[in-house]
Amino acid sequence: MTITFTRFAAAAFVATGLLSHTPAQAHGNAQGEETAIRACLSYNEHTFPAQLVKAVDDGMGDTLVWLEAGDELWMCNANADGDIYFNVSVDMDLLEGGGVYLVGWQEGGFDEAPELAAERLCVAVVEDYAAEGAFIVSTVDDGYGDYLVWLEGDDGNFWACNASTDGVLYALVNVDYPINA
Repeated sequence: MTITFTRFAAAAFVATGLLSHTPAQAHGNAQGEETAIRACLSYNEHTFPAQLVKAVDDGMGDTLVWLEAGDELWMCNANADGDIYFNVSVDMDLLEGGGVYLVGWQEGGFDEAPELAAERLCVAVVEDYAAEGAFIVSTVDDGYGDYLVWLEGDDGNFWACNASTDGVLYALVNVDYPINA
């Protein structure tokens, strides 16, 4: 099961405890970028004709595929076998500006490496809403100047988080099994 936050559903997910799932399984390798792209394009075709924007290494041996479908930008993660682990729209700040307060952002930004700000936000969100503790597994540039942060909660759940260096949370997804299996 993949959880995707929307502006209106985030509070409901947190309040009802829907953020608890089976731990993620290790998946894929980077050899099959074309297969990953085809899987993501195909998966998104049911809503709007999807177009590839770019594809980058996801930091875990798979591919992060950026697509345009309709008027939305989508972030899809797939492996060399065509298994899709998440597929989310990333067109808004899920915390509606509240991320800056979770990590102590101040005017002028952080005095640290940019990826550390995104990591701090992702850890804070996972710890506040899903697990008492979380540790970073991997962090990569998402291809748009923001960061894809992979985390594991102390409860064993595996998370993919897309965040900016200035407190914007674009996606938080509990990653357990392929959603297209």
